[in-house]
Amino acid sequence: MSHKEELDDLIAAFGRRVHEEHPNPERVGCPGRAALTRLATEPDPLGPDSILDHIRQCAACLDELRDLRISSKRSHH
Repeated sequence: MSHKEELDDLIAAFGRRVHEEHPNPERVGCPGRAALTRLATEPDPLGPDSILDHIRQCAACLDELRDLRISSKRSHH
């Protein structure tokens, strides 16, 4: 499975649970839009696991990452 597919699975699988358990509307500890954009557009298999760990516990970043990935897919086609 590619890193890109892994991200897609992460977003799908954790989406509902993360929203219930970790909404984080204040964006506490978030890595920032630049880091999420980089992850969305250039998934690096050696990329920062700390960002993925954060996204697993932050619905706000998960949503932003999902939106950035959708935007990036549109601009590449």
